[in-house]
Amino acid sequence: MIFSSMSVAISFSPLVSANTINQTDGSAGNDEINGIEVWRNTHNLVGNVTVPPGAKLIINAGASITLAAGSALIVDGAICAGDTSCGSTAGGTISMTWQSPADETQSTWCEDIEFSWDASCGEGIVLNSGIDEAISSIKKVSINGAYGYPMLIGQSKEYAALIFDGTSVNADDLSFSNINTSSVLVTNQAAPVLSNSEFVAGNDEQGFRGPAISAYTSGKNQQERFTILNSDIAGTTNGCGQNSGGLSSLWVENSHIYFDGVKMIPNAEGTNTDYGMNLRNTAGEILNSEFTVECNGVFVDSRRVIESGGNEIHYPIYINSSTFTSVGAASLTIKQNGFVFLDDVEISGSQEGSGIFVSSSELSVVDSEIHNITGYNGVYIQGESDIVIHNTKIDAVAKEPILLGEYHWDDDNWNTGVSAPYAARLKLTNSEIINAGGACNSKTVYGETGNTEGTFECPAVHIYMGSATLWNNTIDETVGDGIRVTGGIVDIRNNTVSAGEYAARVASYNTKYSAGSNREFTGKYGSIAYFSNNTWNVDAQTYNITESRVAVQSESIPVPSASGVYSIGMRWKGSAINCDTTMYTDCLKVPPMYSNLFSENVYPEEIPMSIELNPNATVFAFADLDIGLENIHIGRLNSGAGKHQNIVQQGELVRYRVLANGDTVSGTDITVKDSHGNELYNLTTDQYGMTPQIVLASDFHLDFTGFGTYPDGLVTDPSENSCNDDLDNDGDLLYDNEDPDCTNGGRELSKYYIDAWKFDKGSATESITLTSQIEGVIDLVNLAPTVGIDIQYPDNSAFKRWINITGTSFDGSNDRDPGTYNSDWEALLGHMGTVDKVEIRLPGGSWDDGILATDTTGFEYDSVTQQNWPWRTWSYSLDMSTQPEADYQFEFRAFDGVEYSPVVSRSFQLNTVAPTVLLTSPQDNSEHSQNTITFRGSAMDTYSGVNSPDLNKIHIKFTKEDGSTLPNEEFTPTDWNNWEYVWDFSPHSSGIYNVQVWASDSKFCRYDVGECEPVELTLIINNENALPIVEIYGPSGDIQGNELTRIFGYANDLDGDISRVEVNITDSSGSWTNLPNIYQFDGTDWETFWDTSELEHLSEYTINVRAYDAEDYSIVKSTNVVILNPDEEIDPPQFNQTSWDEYLGGGSTVKIFCDKGSKSLEKCGSGLEMDLNLFFEHSGDEQLSYTIAGDEEDFNEHDQFMFKVLEINPQTGILTYNPATSTMSTYYSEETQWSFIGVKLKATDSYSQSIETPEFNIVIIAVEFTFEQFNGQDVNTENPAVYIGTGRPGQSVKAYMTAGKIPLGEAIVDDEGTWRLEVPRTFFPEGGGIIEVEFEYASDSYPVSGGISVESPDEGISSIMIAIIAIIIIAILGLLAFFFIEFEDEDDDYDNLTAPESEQNNTYSWGNTQQQQQQQQQQQTVFTPTAPAATTDSNPKLEAYVQQLIVQGYDENTARAYAEQYRDRF
Repeated sequence: MIFSSMSVAISFSPLVSANTINQTDGSAGNDEINGIEVWRNTHNLVGNVTVPPGAKLIINAGASITLAAGSALIVDGAICAGDTSCGSTAGGTISMTWQSPADETQSTWCEDIEFSWDASCGEGIVLNSGIDEAISSIKKVSINGAYGYPMLIGQSKEYAALIFDGTSVNADDLSFSNINTSSVLVTNQAAPVLSNSEFVAGNDEQGFRGPAISAYTSGKNQQERFTILNSDIAGTTNGCGQNSGGLSSLWVENSHIYFDGVKMIPNAEGTNTDYGMNLRNTAGEILNSEFTVECNGVFVDSRRVIESGGNEIHYPIYINSSTFTSVGAASLTIKQNGFVFLDDVEISGSQEGSGIFVSSSELSVVDSEIHNITGYNGVYIQGESDIVIHNTKIDAVAKEPILLGEYHWDDDNWNTGVSAPYAARLKLTNSEIINAGGACNSKTVYGETGNTEGTFECPAVHIYMGSATLWNNTIDETVGDGIRVTGGIVDIRNNTVSAGEYAARVASYNTKYSAGSNREFTGKYGSIAYFSNNTWNVDAQTYNITESRVAVQSESIPVPSASGVYSIGMRWKGSAINCDTTMYTDCLKVPPMYSNLFSENVYPEEIPMSIELNPNATVFAFADLDIGLENIHIGRLNSGAGKHQNIVQQGELVRYRVLANGDTVSGTDITVKDSHGNELYNLTTDQYGMTPQIVLASDFHLDFTGFGTYPDGLVTDPSENSCNDDLDNDGDLLYDNEDPDCTNGGRELSKYYIDAWKFDKGSATESITLTSQIEGVIDLVNLAPTVGIDIQYPDNSAFKRWINITGTSFDGSNDRDPGTYNSDWEALLGHMGTVDKVEIRLPGGSWDDGILATDTTGFEYDSVTQQNWPWRTWSYSLDMSTQPEADYQFEFRAFDGVEYSPVVSRSFQLNTVAPTVLLTSPQDNSEHSQNTITFRGSAMDTYSGVNSPDLNKIHIKFTKEDGSTLPNEEFTPTDWNNWEYVWDFSPHSSGIYNVQVWASDSKFCRYDVGECEPVELTLIINNENALPIVEIYGPSGDIQGNELTRIFGYANDLDGDISRVEVNITDSSGSWTNLPNIYQFDGTDWETFWDTSELEHLSEYTINVRAYDAEDYSIVKSTNVVILNPDEEIDPPQFNQTSWDEYLGGGSTVKIFCDKGSKSLEKCGSGLEMDLNLFFEHSGDEQLSYTIAGDEEDFNEHDQFMFKVLEINPQTGILTYNPATSTMSTYYSEETQWSFIGVKLKATDSYSQSIETPEFNIVIIAVEFTFEQFNGQDVNTENPAVYIGTGRPGQSVKAYMTAGKIPLGEAIVDDEGTWRLEVPRTFFPEGGGIIEVEFEYASDSYPVSGGISVESPDEGISSIMIAIIAIIIIAILGLLAFFFIEFEDEDDDYDNLTAPESEQNNTYSWGNTQQQQQQQQQQQTVFTPTAPAATTDSNPKLEAYVQQLIVQGYDENTARAYAEQYRDRF
C-alpha cells in the first residue's frame, strides 16, 4: 500500500481552466484535478497532485513537463499520455523532468514516515489500483531525474520513479535516466505490459539504489502476468564481490511474469551489467532474451506454489531461446527448490564459475549448448536436486562437464558452503560431451597411497553419492575417465564413450569414519551400476570396479594393447568380514537416496537392478560379452581378504514378455530374486510387454587357485566355479559338491524366482533353473472384480416408473473387505486393480447391448486409496414409465479391463399405474348419528407379480367445512376384495365432512392422495351425546348379612366413556346412605361392597344406581334386598356326590368332541352344558350362586381363561362351554389347547356359606372324519357293504351313490366318536360293477377312492336262490305295507302331516326312517341350551338396554330394532 500521507494529504486542484493551463500547483491546498485536464507544450507541476476517480489527465505528445523537487503525480482516475487511442495528440516524446532541490539539506515528508531523508524523496508517478484502465495509457514518455516515490512492501522500503500499484495500464516506449532508486515498481497483482523501453538501475550514492525494475506480487495468475517486451535494462557495474555493491537489474518476488526480448546492456562506458534477473518464488516465461553480464545472468530462488482445492500447484520458470554470457559467476543459478525448464539456451564464457549451478532444485535442459566454460563445470549439481538434460552439447569445460555431488565437502582446504552429500538424480540422454579434461582432486575422497592429495584427470561425467541415468549419449575426446561413479547408483545404456583413462570407473565411497564416530556418513557406500549395449573406445581398462556391484551385458569390450592390462579389473580393499550381524567399516552399504525435498527415493527411474549390495564383496555379473574369463582380473589389496571378496558371475541373458488374457501388458513390475530371496532386479515392461534383457548368473567364479601363496588373480581354473564357491546356488540346501549338479564336472545350477505384478492386470510367480539364455513368457493371473447391489434394493424391490439402482464394486482379492486397509499403498496392493465399468443387462436384452452405469465416486482412473477407488459406488437409472406393471429381471456385472465379475441378478417390481378403490358404503350425502360409520369396499392394482397383491393400505381423509382436516385414517385390510373399516367419529364435532378414500401400493400414494383417483363423498355427522347405560346385577331378594356384601353390575357409554357410577341405598323409613363412587371398571363391569353384617334381620333396602359420562346421567336402576341376619344358624349347602359320580360315570373327565381343523363355529356341536343344581342341596328357597373355585390370579395364563369361557347363568345355574365360539379359539389354534385340567366349582348360599366340587377335567378331543370298508369284499347278497369310521359324536354320516346323488344310508357318530354303516346289495343297481360312492359329513363330501365293487345278480347266485329271495321280499313288503299304513294313521292323528310324495315312492324310505329315529335318540343325549322366551334377548346386557329404551318411551319393537344395531358392543 502507499501511505495515505503520500497519496491524499498532499494533493491539490488546478488553479486555471483546462484550455489555458500551463502550471498545476498543488502546494496551496488545491491538490486534485477535476474533470478532464490537458497538459500540452510546456507545463510545470508544483507539489503532489492527484487525479481522483472520475477525473482524467491528458498529456499531449511532445509536452515538456517540469516537476518541482519532491513532487509526485498520483493517479486514481485516468491518465492518457502520448496515446491517440485515449485522447492524446500524436507526436514526439513527452519529457517529465524533476528539478534539483534548492536546499539539499532539507528533507521531505519521507523522513517523517521513516523513509529516506533526501531532499528529493517522493518524486515519481503513482498509478493506483482504482485507475480506469479502459481509458488510460502511457506512450513515449521519458522520465528524468526522479528520486523515486516511497512504498512499503511487507517490511521492505522500496522506491520507484513509476509505480504500478494493482493496476495493469500498459506503457510503451518509456525511458529512464538519472534515477536515484528504481525505474519501475510493480506490485499488488498489477499486470502491466511494458514494451520497447529502456530501464536503468538506481544511482543513488546514499545507499538507496534499487534494481532497474522491482516486482512484488505482480501478475494475477498464469494468464494475467506482468509483461516486459523488447526492452533493454542497464544495471549496476560494481562487480560480483560480496561487498562490491552490485545489484540485480530486475528483482521479482512472488509473481507471475512473461518477458520476451529482454536484453541486459552495458552502461555508457561499455561495462557489463553486474547481475541480470533475480527471480524468487516466481513463475512464468523468459523468451528470446540476452544476458551478457559480469555475474549471474538469471538467479532463481525457490518456486511458485499455489494451493487450489486442497492441492498444491507448482509453477516453473521457462527460459527459451536465450543466451547467457557471464564472467565472474555461473550464468544460471538455481537454488532453494527452484523449478526451471531451459530450451534452446546457449551458455558460455564463465571464467570464475560454472555454466549452470543447481542446488536442491529441479532443472530440465533441452536442445541447448554449454561451451567455453573456463571456470569450473558445465553443469554443477549439488543438494537434493533432480536434473534432466536432453539433446544438449557440452564442450570445452575446464572441469567435469557434468558433476553431480559435492565430493569436496569433507576436504579441509575446500569451502563450498555445503556440509554433506545429498540425494540427487541426473538423467542425461541423447547429448554430446566433448573435450572433457582438466585437473580435479579430493584428498578425502580420492586420496590413497601414492596419491595422497587425490588428484585425477577430471572425467566427462562424475557421479558422487547420487544416481544417474545415461542413455544414448556420446562422450568424446576425454582425457580422464569417461564416467566416474563413486558411491552412486547408475543406469548406463547405449552410450559411445572415448576416454584416455578408464571408460567406466565404479567404486565405493569410503568415508573413513567408523560407525561409532557420531558422523552422519560412516563406513563404505558401494556403487550399483547397470551397463548395457554401450560402445567403448579405450585402450585401457573398460571397467574398473572397486567394492561395488556391476552388471554388464551385450557389449563389445576392447582388449588393451599393453601387456598385463585387463579389460575388466576388480578390487576389494578391505578384509573378509561377516556383515550379517555387525556392520563393520569394511561392510558395504547402499548409498542413501531418499530426498526429503521430493519425498521419495531418487533412484534411476528405470534401472532394472534391485537396490541391493553384497556387503562384503565386489560383484561383477556379465552376459553376452565378446571377452572371456581371461580378460577379468581380480585384485586383493588387503591380506585379510578372502576368495569371496571378488565374485565373478558368468550369466545368461534373460528377458520376458508379459501377457494377460493373451494381450501384451506394458508397465508390468517384475522382481527377480535369487534362490535365497535376495532381490536382484526390479524390471518394468515396455509398450510391447517386454522386459529389458538382464544378466542372471549361471555360474559363479572365485579366485582361489594359482601359484605359491597367493591366487593368480584370474578365475579361469575350471574348479573356480559354482561347485567350489561355498554357496547354495539353487536353494536346495546342498552346497558345492554335495549337490548332484556338480557330478561329472558339472556346475551347481542357479535357481531364480520371478514375481510379476501389474495393477489392473494380475500377477504371477514362477521359478527358473538357469541353464541357457531365456526368452520367456509370463501369463498374469487376474482376479475377477466384484459387483454388488446396495442392501436397500433386495430382490423384488418395487420402483415407481424409474428403475434407480445404486451399488458397489471393487477389483482384486476377496480376502479382505474394501475400506479396511491401513494405508493407501496397502489398499492398492489389496485391490490389485480397479473396475473399468459396470454394465447392466436389461430385461429381455443381451450383454451385447448392455448399458453402462455411472461411476459416482468422482475418483481418478487407476487410483486407489484406503477409502475410495473408481466405481466404489455407482448408480443406474432407467425410465420405464411406458412399460406395464410386472416383474423385470436385471443383471449386473463389473469389468476390470481383463475379465468380468460374476453376474448379479435382481428382479424388480415396476409400478406405473396407481391402484384403484371401490366404495360400497356409506352412501354419498348420508347422515350418521351413532358414533361410528362402517366403510366397506374393495381395492385392486394391475400388478400381478410375486408381490401381488401390491396393495399397502386404505387411506381415508376427512375435511371439515372450514377446510381443516382430521388425521388420516389408515389400515391394512385382511381381504382387499371385501374390506371394511369402522370410523369412530365420537371425538369429533357435528357437521358436514368431505371424505376422500384411496388405496396405496408399494410406491403410489402412501402418504397423500398424490396421483391416485380417490372416491369422494360427503357425510353429515350428528354427534350429540347419548345417555350412558347402567344395570345392577346383584344382589337382589334375600341376602345374608356380611361385612362385604358385593353390589355389582354393568355400565357403558355408546359414544364415550363412563366417568363414574354412583350407588345410593335407602331403607323402608326413607333414610339413605351413599356408598363411595365407583371410578374403576373391568371393561364395562363394576362392583362395590356394602357392610350388611349389623343390619336388622329381615330389614328391607333399595339399592339405587346411576352412571355418569361427564355430560349426562343414566336412568337410575334399582333393586330391593332383604337382609338376613337371623339369630339361629342356617345349614350350609351340601355336595351331592352320588349325582356327581353318575354324571361323570364314576370318573373325573367331561369330554367335548370337536372336528379337527374345521373352521366352522359348529365344529364342537353345542359344546358342554352342566346343570349345577343337580350336584348341590341346601335348606333355603333362594337360588345358590355358582362360580369357578379359586383365585384367577393363582392360575397360569392358559387356565385363567376358564374364568371367562366357562359361563354360568346366575338365574338357572347352567354352566356352558363351547370352545369353538369362545375366545379360546382366538388365542389357541390347536383344539387340544382348549382343555382345562383340575377345574373346581363352588356353590354359595345367601349367607356366604359355600362348598366346592372335587377337581374334574374338561378335555377336548379333536376327531377327524375317517372311513374304511370293514369287510373289504365285493358286495353281494350275502356280503353287504359295511363301512366304519370316526367323527364327532352326534354328527350324521350319509352315504350316496355319486351318480344322481342317490342316498344309501345314514349313521350317527356314537358317544365314543365311532360310527358304522351297512349298505345291503339291494341298495345298488341290479347290474353291479364299480359304483362311485361318497360320504357327506359336516357339509363336506368325501369320495370313496376307486368306488365299491358290486357283483351282478348272476355272479355266484343260482336261479333257485333268486326265486326264494324274491318270495321272501314279496312277503316282507306285504308285512311292511301293513305297518306303514298303521303308523301313517297314527302320525295323522298327532301331527296332521303327510309325507312328501317323493318319500312315499322311495324304495328305501323304510331304511331312512329307521336311521332318523336312531339319530333323534342320540341327539337327545347332547347338551343344548334352553331357547330364550320370545320377548327376552339371550344377551342380558343388551336386554337391559332394551328395557331402558322402553322406560324412555320407545315401544318394544322399536327399542329392540334400535338396540340390534349395537349388538356387537354388548
